[in-house]
Amino acid sequence: MLSNLNPRLCIDMFGFLRIRNIDLRLLILLSLSMVSISSSGQNIAIQNPEQSGDQYFLAEQYFRAAQFYQLALKNDSSNHELAIKLAHSERNQFNYVKAAKWYQYAQHISPDFSAKAAYYQSLMLKNIGRCEETYLWLDSLLNSSQPEARALQWEAEQLKNSCQELALAARKVASITVLSLDSTVNSPNYDYAPVIMQHDSILLLTSTRFAGKQKVSYRFGENNANFFAYRLQGSQFTDTSTFVSAINTKASEGAGCYVASRKEFYFTYCSNNQPCQIYFIAFTGKGWSAPAPLPPSVNVKEAETKHPSVSASGDTLFFASDRPGGRGGLDIWMSIRAEENQWLSPVCLDSLVNSTYDEVTPYYHSQEDQLYFASDNQRGFGGMDLYLVSEFSNAKSGVRRHLPMPINSPADDSYLVLGQQSGYLASNRDGNFDIYQFKKTKNQRWAQFLLGIPPLLTKPVADLLTAVPTDKIRRADYLNSELNDWIWVNSAQQKRLSSGATRFILNSDVNDIQMKQYQQQQKRNEMAQNLTVVSTIISPNADSTLILTSFSTDSSTANLTSVVTGTVTVSTPQQPFAEQIIELRESGGELLKTSTTNATGEFRFVNLPANSSYYLALASAETQDTISVSNLLLRAEPEYIFSQTFEPIYFNFNQHELRPESAKVLDALAEFYQANPEISIEINAFTDSLGNDLYNLLLSRKRGEAAFDYLINSGVDRSALAINANGVSTAYTSTNAYVSQQLNRRVEFEIFGLENPLSREVATRILRPSIDLAQLLEGTQMSWEELSSLNGRPLDILEPYKPIRIYKSKIANDNSLFYQIIDIN
Repeated sequence: MLSNLNPRLCIDMFGFLRIRNIDLRLLILLSLSMVSISSSGQNIAIQNPEQSGDQYFLAEQYFRAAQFYQLALKNDSSNHELAIKLAHSERNQFNYVKAAKWYQYAQHISPDFSAKAAYYQSLMLKNIGRCEETYLWLDSLLNSSQPEARALQWEAEQLKNSCQELALAARKVASITVLSLDSTVNSPNYDYAPVIMQHDSILLLTSTRFAGKQKVSYRFGENNANFFAYRLQGSQFTDTSTFVSAINTKASEGAGCYVASRKEFYFTYCSNNQPCQIYFIAFTGKGWSAPAPLPPSVNVKEAETKHPSVSASGDTLFFASDRPGGRGGLDIWMSIRAEENQWLSPVCLDSLVNSTYDEVTPYYHSQEDQLYFASDNQRGFGGMDLYLVSEFSNAKSGVRRHLPMPINSPADDSYLVLGQQSGYLASNRDGNFDIYQFKKTKNQRWAQFLLGIPPLLTKPVADLLTAVPTDKIRRADYLNSELNDWIWVNSAQQKRLSSGATRFILNSDVNDIQMKQYQQQQKRNEMAQNLTVVSTIISPNADSTLILTSFSTDSSTANLTSVVTGTVTVSTPQQPFAEQIIELRESGGELLKTSTTNATGEFRFVNLPANSSYYLALASAETQDTISVSNLLLRAEPEYIFSQTFEPIYFNFNQHELRPESAKVLDALAEFYQANPEISIEINAFTDSLGNDLYNLLLSRKRGEAAFDYLINSGVDRSALAINANGVSTAYTSTNAYVSQQLNRRVEFEIFGLENPLSREVATRILRPSIDLAQLLEGTQMSWEELSSLNGRPLDILEPYKPIRIYKSKIANDNSLFYQIIDIN
């Protein structure tokens, strides 16, 4: 966000007023001469109108603030700071033309050059499609030595670059026609947030037109908003009051979403002087239920929660919010439905969607897996612009695209929704916010249509989007921002060695596991005389932004895999580049594994197949110094590297915090590493099958990182650890669905480099809910103290369907205490 004053889309919507080019001084004098502040039709005297304006502005009551600032400016017409405050108030109402005039006036009356007025004047000109007029203002700002100017120079440079790029980027797709709906639907007031219902036959919208109530919002000077419904008959819309009477009140309602599969309608409700919240109603067969708010997991106090969009199945909710934990301003968040009206704690979407600017009005198109939203970032054509993320649920393939003209315009464009053949959006491109319609051909995908891709092409849309060659992928603005997001996590492509890796098989005989381990060791011994060592040193001209080096595991012996080790250093003289995330990628760019350099800059990757090409990349390079890799050692190993699994850990539903018994397992693993420091540990993280795939990738990565952080804090060397976030697992099943899901909410630890078979004395089981503590103690012949110590907490209360650690020798074989578990791999 360029400042804390940026405009926000609100349920009250926003105004826009175009002013003709007349003499600036005359305009100001005329405007000030007509100012009056009234309440209930009576003029009132204000002792300190500027202070009153400040109070309204801080309360985001921009319409009222502008009235007081005009009154104050009438009394002191040479106060350029007052003019800037007035301009800010107009800008926050999206009155860009009017705001530009006041910024220009502030510059005109300022005793010195005003960097603030110059910057925002440029921003307003860009937002109304007059980029060519911004350069003089921006050059003056960039050449100024004032402290205020220096503070804005980075933003000014970005704005200048944005304007220079717009002429190249603002292509117009001739096949797309966007038309304003007629006066049957659009009114002289603000009309926005279209909703499609009943197979395109019903169109709902939000409007500030008079609807039997007269209550002007101090935020934008309009009536409070209500829903209005129209039925489409042929090509004509007819007004209908059906349905909306169940929602509309004297407060503001709007920005809705209908879920046909569940007969539910979600909408934004804004009571006076309170943050907006999301409500819903449901059709019960006898009629619509009373509006009810979503639970506190979604609606939080003292934060805006609005613009709901729910997937077709009703299991995933997207919305806009300015709650803590976002990237800045309004962000798009996502929540998963747990039960009928229970939603999990929302997650702020990654930087493929959100930025430090405002991102609002999400719309998820389930059939094509596309997420559409609006953003006011500087790279747009005007104010708010529309974007899409293709293949949204696929973390590896998702791509953000800026929609071309005429879907976007130099004005504000938002609230895009898509039906079977017709789509709608809200825009103020003609001066007032109205609903616009566009149509595609019958067999064309919406993403193809909106991106201007001809319908006859059969190549998938993702393949037609702009590709970045591997050697050009060094985009710090991309990967740096993704470091804490799920977009770069391994998307379940890292495959285990099917005959080599020993999985956690709950019901397997211990002798069978030891036999497999013995057979692997025998194969290792037979091939030991064929091992070769290859040493490769990186070129000194390493890329300092992302790509470190590339290498291959070419070998004349097919039955070989490799272990890669190296040291990352930075600057001159060379210093270890410690605690840096190193990525191992295939030559095509697919992320395979991540590791972290230790205190001396060392890293390692194990289990790389022979005759393959890879490259190493630095996930984040915040330094501008030279980064290089030395001592890159490629060591050949037998095809089936001797690997074993340590005891896994388990997590609660939708959680990544460690359970008490998990900490006990990690303590044992850290102690095991201290006794065997030559081993490598791969952390393989999973989730159950509930929820969105992309969300599950995020959750699995967070679970892997929780284990990673605990092990690091327990003394395990960073270079010995690698995280594979796999998302959904269906490896284990049971006669009970709750048990199956619980077993798949886990993190496994695969150990490489251990010479001797690893035995485990403890196993995890799922206790049947009918078992009490006395039965458990009697059935396992374990003491309360033993069980409590093994599970890291006083075992006073047994948790049904939750993991519990038991000594293997004490596990009953008749399944009377625990559920039967099956490994289906």
